[in-house]
Amino acid sequence: METQQLLSIVWEKSKLNLKSEAAINYLSYTWWIIEPVIHMLCYYLVFELLLNRGGPGFVYFLLTGLVPWLWFAKTINQGSNSLIGGSNLMGQIFIPKLFFPLVFVTQCSVKQIMVFSILLVFLQVSGLTISIHWLAGIAVMAVQLLFMIPLVCMLAVAVAFIRDLNFVIPTLMQFLFFCCGIFFSIDSISTSYRDLFFINPMAGLIHQYREILLNNAWPDWMYLLKILIGSALLWVAVLYVYKKHEYTITRVVQE
Repeated sequence: METQQLLSIVWEKSKLNLKSEAAINYLSYTWWIIEPVIHMLCYYLVFELLLNRGGPGFVYFLLTGLVPWLWFAKTINQGSNSLIGGSNLMGQIFIPKLFFPLVFVTQCSVKQIMVFSILLVFLQVSGLTISIHWLAGIAVMAVQLLFMIPLVCMLAVAVAFIRDLNFVIPTLMQFLFFCCGIFFSIDSISTSYRDLFFINPMAGLIHQYREILLNNAWPDWMYLLKILIGSALLWVAVLYVYKKHEYTITRVVQE
């Protein structure tokens, strides 16, 4: 199957899944916005009101960290089980196995466009100054997407072969959640540990979002380039693994 044909099928399947998901809910597409808002509201109530953390502008700081993280977390959690979830379809017809994780990445990303739009409107209405730097947010979103695609694909095939990873991934995601700087500023980290902190791509990406939206500054283009290079290398590994185990995956997920 050609790449263009595969991507076309992925897009059509993603649209069907999104329509089906919206159809079974009373509030339909509105849930795509309500769900992340509820998440953000809960964290805001706990850290700002109950724990009295933060200070002036903390809500903006919190939201600009949570929104990209929720995109990442949902994509990883759902996409990592995509091959196992597609076992029935694999047994009926031949379809490239990359189809399954790519569908989940597409679905989560379509929803995220709406959530990011709401965030930008909120920041504007709240009085933050819009600048030309905000356009760089598109580039950071693109880098995050290109980072997540091969990561999800690799995790999906890893889970297919090693089912115990279903218990490891949520724990690892919880650990990363507290290591991404969502609730604390990079200034609170000792300079000797900042390079180690930025080894986590999501920590660096969240910092870039904040530089753009809160500080009206350009992102660190060199850092984004490094993530792209790492993502490209991971994608090469993904293509090799999926090509080598194209037929083995079908047998493994049905065991």
